[in-house]
Amino acid sequence: MQFAGVTTPGGQNPGLLATATPFQTTATPTLAYNIIKTQTPLPEDMVCLVDFSKYNASVEVNSTAKIVELKNPPMYINYIMNKTFNVTGTHLVTSKTGIDTTVTYSYFNPSSYVDITVRNPTTGEIYQQDGFGKTYGYMTNKTIQISKSGNLLIEIKAYNTTPNIEFWIKPYGNLNPDIINTSSLECQSQDYVKRLNQ
Repeated sequence: MQFAGVTTPGGQNPGLLATATPFQTTATPTLAYNIIKTQTPLPEDMVCLVDFSKYNASVEVNSTAKIVELKNPPMYINYIMNKTFNVTGTHLVTSKTGIDTTVTYSYFNPSSYVDITVRNPTTGEIYQQDGFGKTYGYMTNKTIQISKSGNLLIEIKAYNTTPNIEFWIKPYGNLNPDIINTSSLECQSQDYVKRLNQ
C-alpha cells in the first residue's frame, strides 16, 4: 500500500531515489534518471536534497519504499512532523494540603509511529532502523545518517502521523554530473543537514 497524499515539489527529485516495493521478493527495481547538462562538482563535504515528500498516514498503516545505489556514503534522511496525533488523559494530584485535583494533560498517541528501515533489497538484511514512536522515542524531527554503501532499499512505514521526509546525498561519486544537474538542487554542508530543524 502506498502513502496517501504524497507530493514532491518541482525540482526536488532528480530521479536518484526511485519508488520501490517494500521487501517481499528478490526483485530489484531499476533506477530512473533525468538527463540534464553537466556542471562543476560540489565540494566533498556537501550533500544535496534529492527527494522531498509529504506523507499522510493519519487513517491507517501506510508503507512505501525507495531504492538507491549509494556509492559514496553518508546519506541523510530527515523527517519532521507536520502534525502529531495526541490523546488527552487525566491524573489525580493530591496537594500538600490534602486536596485532590484532577489535572488534564496531552501526550503523543502511543500508537503513532514512523519507521524507517534500510535493508539489502535482495537478502532483506536490515542495516539500520530508526524513526518516531515505538522504541525510537518521540522527537518530532530527526536526521538519520546512513553510512552503509551499496544498493539500499529504504522502507518507510507510518501510522497516525503526517511527516515530511527528505533524502540528502553527497553528489561526489553518487550523482553523475552528465545526468543530474546539481545546480538545480538544494545543497548544504553535512554539518548543516545533521542539525536540520533542530
